[in-house]
Amino acid sequence: MLPDLSVNRSTTVERVSDALRAAVLSGELTPGTPLREVDLAERMKVSRGSVREALVRLSDEGLLRRTSFRGVEVKQLTADEIRDLFVVRKLIELTAVDAAATVGAAALAELRRAVDEFAQAIRTGDAADRNRADMFVHITLVGLLNSPRLSRIHGELMSELQLALVSHYRDSTILPGTELTNRHEEFLRMLLDGDTVGAREQLERRLDLAQRLLLGTADPGEN
Repeated sequence: MLPDLSVNRSTTVERVSDALRAAVLSGELTPGTPLREVDLAERMKVSRGSVREALVRLSDEGLLRRTSFRGVEVKQLTADEIRDLFVVRKLIELTAVDAAATVGAAALAELRRAVDEFAQAIRTGDAADRNRADMFVHITLVGLLNSPRLSRIHGELMSELQLALVSHYRDSTILPGTELTNRHEEFLRMLLDGDTVGAREQLERRLDLAQRLLLGTADPGEN
């Protein structure tokens, strides 16, 4: 019996999606860049159908925007979209802080490793490495909820946030690396000590500041 050829097609769509996603999140494809099916299919040596499906996927993830005149382009988040992103992000991450009081030591050990990896990225990585490591701390925090659906939603939010970061802060993290490391360490200590109230307040302040920085209404020296 012949194999299901749709498997091969799906694999191609996955490869195209991964390549385009990486280019968008690295800043190689900047916000506002038009993405045309014919051009992409020729450059990537795949069918237009595979490109079309990949563009739909990335649009669903919030990385691309379909416009009336230009077709599909890399998304430029508006101020209202950034505010909405942080509304949902805070709901999920602050709920995860509450969950930290009921998880076992192994789950918090995962968060410990994520914070350590961030500190290592600050010492040896470039701006992209630092931003990814910072986001991974928050992704690991949400993992404490043990909810695949919430983790998927939060992961999409993180992708949109990374898109905003490469647009606004191509050459650096939002805050100095040492300051970010200290804040992650302080947050982790609160969780390990069972101080979820303090951890919630500290995280909420950090998220509020990150939002204001992206909106251009605060400076990195603000606490």
